[in-house]
Amino acid sequence: MYIANIQTFVVMYQHMKKPLIDTEEALILTGIARNNSLREIADEVQRDVSVISRRLQNIDSRLNILQKKNNRWVLKESGHRLIKAFNQYVADLDRAYSMTDGINLGCSRAFASEVLIPYFKYLPEMNNTTIISTEDGVEQLLMENKIDIGFDCGDPVNENIRFKRVCDEEMVVVCSKKYYDTHFKTEKDFTYIHYNRLNFDYVKKTLGKDIQIGLSLNDLIAVKSALMNHLGCAVVPKYLVYQEMNSKFLIKTTQAKTEKLVYSVFYRADSGLPKETVDQYVKWLKLVSKIL
Repeated sequence: MYIANIQTFVVMYQHMKKPLIDTEEALILTGIARNNSLREIADEVQRDVSVISRRLQNIDSRLNILQKKNNRWVLKESGHRLIKAFNQYVADLDRAYSMTDGINLGCSRAFASEVLIPYFKYLPEMNNTTIISTEDGVEQLLMENKIDIGFDCGDPVNENIRFKRVCDEEMVVVCSKKYYDTHFKTEKDFTYIHYNRLNFDYVKKTLGKDIQIGLSLNDLIAVKSALMNHLGCAVVPKYLVYQEMNSKFLIKTTQAKTEKLVYSVFYRADSGLPKETVDQYVKWLKLVSKIL
């Protein structure tokens, strides 16, 4: 994958007036940036060590971006800047190519099932859209260049991730009416169904009592299934169950106000996405939040 990207970069660069480096030199310099030995670099590009050594001398004489330290080739600061710019260019190329093929959106399975698909027709771009679902947050998908836009709550950890806060999502404590009648009305012990991405201290504060987890799940769709099958109560985002609440199949176990989660649109700072594209998805999420 990485080699293919470098080759793409060099092919594109060769259409300019004069290429700074060829494909093999790009691989060699990347190896030097990673502090690989000449033997490791030679194995990667399938060349003899002596060839790698000669090519490094040639690069240094042309570009003056290398120096010797403890008898090893290392990059000067200008060399590191070149490699950083080179890698950024490769990432931008990959992003540009992927965007011509459509747009990739990331979110949880529940968000895809209950929000993205039902309101897909309101999306700014419906042609060749790919939806990739995850239960580990969209940040990793963005960092791996698997998606262009992500929908999630919370703040990103990686400094290369940008996000725009869009709307508050109410959290509700619900169970089936059948479960409520057989447990809450009779004050029997109830089973709490826990969604793993939710902070348990927040749950205890929300329920206002010391509770034990009866069933723990890492997928909101599975949590909803457990609720629908009368297995207990759970704290979930309202969008997940608003239809079932409207039909009275699921009901609130408490009228106490719960903290709200903030849903945002996530994207990479270096994605090259036009501001207008990000803003379109922000507007879409605002629109949907008013409907739900």
